[in-house]
Amino acid sequence: VTNEPGGALARSAQRADADVIAVVAPAQAAAFADAGFELFEGKAATVERAYDCRAFVCRLPVSDPAAISSGR
Repeated sequence: VTNEPGGALARSAQRADADVIAVVAPAQAAAFADAGFELFEGKAATVERAYDCRAFVCRLPVSDPAAISSGR
């Protein structure tokens, strides 16, 4: 969740080995949550956070691009 889709956090997240990667602005996260996508619930409140979610469970959010795991 970021207002800078080309920023360091988004670029680091896009390099992660994941099935799906979503880089969204806070307003977009809220819209997805309102549409019923539960993984986006509560994620619009903070900017510049990456969430590693697997099987509908998310690890603690990170704001440091180096803290994003590139592996599975």
